[in-house]
Amino acid sequence: MKRISILCLLGVFVLFACKKSKDDSWHSILTSKKWVRSYVDKNPESTPKGPAAAPMLIVNVLDCESDNEYAFNSSKKYTIDKGDELCYAGEEQTVTADFSLDEENKELILDNLKYTIFEITHDQIKLYRPVPTTTGFSGFIYLYHPAK
Repeated sequence: MKRISILCLLGVFVLFACKKSKDDSWHSILTSKKWVRSYVDKNPESTPKGPAAAPMLIVNVLDCESDNEYAFNSSKKYTIDKGDELCYAGEEQTVTADFSLDEENKELILDNLKYTIFEITHDQIKLYRPVPTTTGFSGFIYLYHPAK
């Protein structure tokens, strides 16, 4: 009887452990909520150190972009709702494009632009895109936080 109880407890533990890992996949996190751009890095430790001669730069968020919401869906499309403040006259309110997520190679492709994934958690998405060193930087970092 004791052995059956232990096996049942072990089975329940395995069931919940497997479910949790699936819910915490990058794809699941990415598609579970809307995201907004940010300039605040909630987890600086997840950023690899670039060379001193060409550091990485966190890309600033323009005021007109601060209310843009990014929504990713399971059909491999993402939508940007530009919010109340548009950046220029005639700008489309909503833009939809394709995305591709490669968890094994840590890559996110947004509308044919490839980003390296530094972090995807429930609190933050951190993407990296290399730039020519003539800019003075090795690459740009893009941060996203859950929309409120």
